[in-house]
Amino acid sequence: MVMAKNDQGQTIRCSGKRAVEKATIKANKNKYNKCLQTPPMQDYFVRDFGYDGNTPAADAVLAGTYVPPPEADPVMVDFLRH
Repeated sequence: MVMAKNDQGQTIRCSGKRAVEKATIKANKNKYNKCLQTPPMQDYFVRDFGYDGNTPAADAVLAGTYVPPPEADPVMVDFLRH
Protein backbone atom coordinates (compact mmCIF):
# COMPACT_ATOMS: atom_id res chain seq x y z
CA MET A 1 0.00 0.00 0.00
CA VAL A 2 1.11 3.57 -0.75
CA MET A 3 -0.39 6.98 -0.14
CA ALA A 4 -0.81 9.16 -3.23
CA LYS A 5 -2.67 12.23 -4.43
CA ASN A 6 -5.51 11.78 -6.89
CA ASP A 7 -6.34 14.22 -9.71
CA GLN A 8 -8.33 16.37 -7.29
CA GLY A 9 -5.34 16.70 -4.93
CA GLN A 10 -6.80 14.46 -2.23
CA THR A 11 -4.57 11.94 -0.48
CA ILE A 12 -5.77 8.40 -1.07
CA ARG A 13 -4.57 4.91 -0.21
CA CYS A 14 -3.50 2.77 -3.13
CA SER A 15 -3.36 -0.97 -2.71
CA GLY A 16 -3.11 -3.73 -5.21
CA LYS A 17 -0.32 -4.20 -7.70
CA ARG A 18 -1.69 -2.01 -10.49
CA ALA A 19 -2.73 0.89 -8.22
CA VAL A 20 0.63 0.90 -6.41
CA GLU A 21 2.53 0.79 -9.71
CA LYS A 22 0.46 3.63 -11.15
CA ALA A 23 0.93 5.80 -8.04
CA THR A 24 4.66 5.09 -7.91
CA ILE A 25 5.19 5.86 -11.60
CA LYS A 26 3.29 9.14 -11.27
CA ALA A 27 5.28 10.15 -8.17
CA ASN A 28 8.59 9.28 -9.82
CA LYS A 29 7.75 11.24 -12.99
CA ASN A 30 6.88 14.27 -10.90
CA LYS A 31 9.99 13.90 -8.76
CA TYR A 32 12.52 13.38 -11.54
CA ASN A 33 11.08 15.89 -14.03
CA LYS A 34 11.18 18.87 -11.66
CA CYS A 35 14.68 19.76 -12.81
CA LEU A 36 13.70 20.13 -16.46
CA GLN A 37 12.71 23.80 -16.08
CA THR A 38 15.85 24.82 -14.17
CA PRO A 39 18.60 26.91 -15.83
CA PRO A 40 21.14 24.05 -16.18
CA MET A 41 18.62 22.00 -18.15
CA GLN A 42 17.76 24.66 -20.73
CA ASP A 43 18.70 23.95 -24.35
CA TYR A 44 21.63 26.34 -24.47
CA PHE A 45 23.36 24.83 -21.42
CA VAL A 46 22.62 21.24 -22.40
CA ARG A 47 24.02 22.03 -25.85
CA ASP A 48 27.24 23.39 -24.30
CA PHE A 49 27.67 20.98 -21.38
CA GLY A 50 25.70 17.87 -22.34
CA TYR A 51 24.38 15.76 -19.49
CA ASP A 52 27.71 14.75 -17.98
CA GLY A 53 29.73 17.98 -18.23
CA ASN A 54 32.56 16.32 -20.11
CA THR A 55 32.79 18.97 -22.82
CA PRO A 56 35.05 21.79 -23.99
CA ALA A 57 32.58 24.23 -22.37
CA ALA A 58 33.13 22.56 -18.99
CA ASP A 59 36.87 22.86 -19.48
CA ALA A 60 36.38 26.54 -20.34
CA VAL A 61 34.45 27.08 -17.08
CA LEU A 62 37.31 25.53 -15.13
CA ALA A 63 39.79 27.73 -17.01
CA GLY A 64 37.66 30.83 -16.44
CA THR A 65 37.18 31.43 -20.16
CA TYR A 66 33.62 30.23 -20.73
CA VAL A 67 31.45 32.75 -22.55
CA PRO A 68 27.78 31.95 -21.92
CA PRO A 69 25.18 32.54 -24.61
CA PRO A 70 23.26 35.83 -24.44
CA GLU A 71 20.02 34.08 -23.40
CA ALA A 72 21.67 32.41 -20.38
CA ASP A 73 20.10 32.84 -16.98
CA PRO A 74 22.05 35.55 -15.10
CA VAL A 75 22.14 33.54 -11.86
CA MET A 76 23.57 30.55 -13.71
CA VAL A 77 26.16 32.78 -15.38
CA ASP A 78 27.21 34.13 -11.98
CA PHE A 79 27.39 30.59 -10.60
CA LEU A 80 29.69 29.48 -13.43
CA ARG A 81 32.10 32.32 -12.69
CA HIS A 82 32.82 30.97 -9.22
